[in-house]
Amino acid sequence: MVGNVDGKTIMVESIGEIHFYTYAIIPIDKKQETVLTHKIWTQEMVVEDAIMTGIYGLVEQEKFENLTKLIDELNQEFSLTGLNEKASQLGANRFSTEYYYTAIGDEKPFGDIVEYDFKDPNRTTDEWEDLLLVEKIDAEAIRIAINLYMADENVEPDSEVFDTLIQRIERADNIPKGIYGLSLHDNYILKKDALGSKENSLSQDSLI
Repeated sequence: MVGNVDGKTIMVESIGEIHFYTYAIIPIDKKQETVLTHKIWTQEMVVEDAIMTGIYGLVEQEKFENLTKLIDELNQEFSLTGLNEKASQLGANRFSTEYYYTAIGDEKPFGDIVEYDFKDPNRTTDEWEDLLLVEKIDAEAIRIAINLYMADENVEPDSEVFDTLIQRIERADNIPKGIYGLSLHDNYILKKDALGSKENSLSQDSLI
């Protein structure tokens, strides 16, 4: 921003069945102390990707519930936990939780799904299923990042537990299609970015 105009980045939440969070830049005239609502903007594809993820989460809701249940079971078995829900905004329970978040790796397979949403965002789940055609979307188009933490303080990430988590996820049936990434951290969260990634974290990408 230049001159007497400043900008503030805020988290915004969608309204309706297709639920997601994204962010927007709100210009503020510092001299007049007014918000320039007609100049609100976002980076290219940020909102579009959030819409795609929201529709995917809606259509695959049952499979996301299965993924959450699987992680709940693993957490209980191995004394793990997720990110505190107060630490960050979550997309929506069907596709982003304190355990994982979902993102779009390739927009092309989603075709005109964003335009369909702009024209009529109030479609039923069945209508979205007919439009999205999940069976034709390759796993590489969806990214699901799982971040888990040791539940107890001062405990290093356990490599044997990590290997078991990988095996359970790779063998799991009826969870969302996608390329999975898995990270296991200790219990300490960096306050500046609400993340747990450190030198002792265990991570592996490209799990299917």
